[in-house]
Amino acid sequence: MMNSMIKENGVTFKELEKNIFAWVCQIGRKFTKEFLERYDRMLMENRDKKKYRNKGAR
Repeated sequence: MMNSMIKENGVTFKELEKNIFAWVCQIGRKFTKEFLERYDRMLMENRDKKKYRNKGAR
C-alpha cells in the first residue's frame, strides 16, 4: 500500500523524509531567530543604562 502510494506521487520515502527534515529545520531557525531578537530587545530595554551603554545592533 505505502510503496504504491509513494510511487504514484513520484516521491520516494527518503526524499519525503529529507523534505520534512529541511522544513522543520527552517521553522526551527525562524523560531530561534525571533526568540533571540525579542530576548535581546528585552535585555536592552531593561539594562542598567548608567552601567551599560547601547552599542546598537551588530
